Amino acid sequence: MANAPSFSSITRGPIAVQGYQGSATNTNVLSSNWAAGVSPAWVLADPRSDVEQEHRTWTRLFADGTTIYMASLSDTNRSFSIAAIDVSSSTPSVLWTSSDASVRMTHETSNFSIVSAGQWLIVGNILVSKSTGIQAEGPWEDDQPMALVDDVLVTCSGYETCSGWTYSSGSWKRLWQAITGHQSNNSKVRQLEVPPTIGSGEDASVIVPVDDYRNLQIVNAHTGVVTTLGAEGRFKQPLSLTALYPTADGLILDKKANQLEKYDVTGTFISAFDRNTKNKVYTDDGAVPTLSDLEAFFTSGKTPWTTGMMEASGDRCEVLTLHTTAGAATYSAEGMKGIADSYGSFCLFAPTHARASADGAAAFVQRIGYKEQSVYFFDMANNKAYTSTELTAAQNLTWVYDDLLVGVTDEGLIAFTPTSS
Repeated sequence: MANAPSFSSITRGPIAVQGYQGSATNTNVLSSNWAAGVSPAWVLADPRSDVEQEHRTWTRLFADGTTIYMASLSDTNRSFSIAAIDVSSSTPSVLWTSSDASVRMTHETSNFSIVSAGQWLIVGNILVSKSTGIQAEGPWEDDQPMALVDDVLVTCSGYETCSGWTYSSGSWKRLWQAITGHQSNNSKVRQLEVPPTIGSGEDASVIVPVDDYRNLQIVNAHTGVVTTLGAEGRFKQPLSLTALYPTADGLILDKKANQLEKYDVTGTFISAFDRNTKNKVYTDDGAVPTLSDLEAFFTSGKTPWTTGMMEASGDRCEVLTLHTTAGAATYSAEGMKGIADSYGSFCLFAPTHARASADGAAAFVQRIGYKEQSVYFFDMANNKAYTSTELTAAQNLTWVYDDLLVGVTDEGLIAFTPTSS
């Protein structure tokens, strides 16, 4: 996960809220109700009193069902504090807060990972009970959790090892340890917004966060067998991994301009193909795509697994165009500032996140910059764009439901929901 930038405070006095009136469901498809606009649902002052605000850093949000966890690290002694908040009702309810001065975050504390594992929330090397908030240090010490695959937790050291762990008889036990290529905390794998996993069953693997100047590796979650996608070692020419796209049945890698490489779940090279779709993005909705799904997008702009495809246009690249998958309808809306960049004859459109409802009525785009971000919701049928100071200032915007988006402020949390009539 990439480090989140720090935006300005949104404090300007009381914020008018309307409460959350949605269905509290997450189908991974944007609700069409966002076409009515975006409004604060509720605000919550930080419920933790263990560490002064100025000593907290690297706050992360993690949604798990109807609960959102707010995890922070102290910038003075690496102590860790967390709050669990139920967000299934009109207003939030704090379930518990937790801090243990005897428990310390280790290793690369500025980029800690969070993984849900049954009764536990695993935050870096710390185990947190979901029911009580009680903390304990995990036996993987400096490793960072990568993913839970079936009942195996895969962790990687950031150096040259990964391990698999299983929980039984009240404790975590190492199942295997594997030697990998040199890892990096700045790896593209660490920046993925989806779990770094491919395949299922006995072929399920975790993508190893090796540095971007060597061929990618995967490690089988059940056996610990490491496979390199290509030759071992660093690239022999000025080349780096530009992007990677995990799928249900393999991986697509972008290492060369206009050409992509396709690998199956075992790490076996299948083929390379030319990228014809440029400056367009598929929406972050729907199911996990397959290799054939992504190849269809990159070669011909088809999006059978998700809700549609987006691009920017206009003299200043401020027009959002949505090509929906269902019904093949096309909608456009103006007013999208700070998302796309104009390069004369084309618009460079690479938002951090892009979503759309299945019917094309509503859309969402976000672009996170170094010191600021741009965030918009759209009424695509009526050419309307919605944003606000509160929305653009909120950090770590996290989707909980199809119609609830939660972010961090200097004072605590703020939630956004479609505007009610």
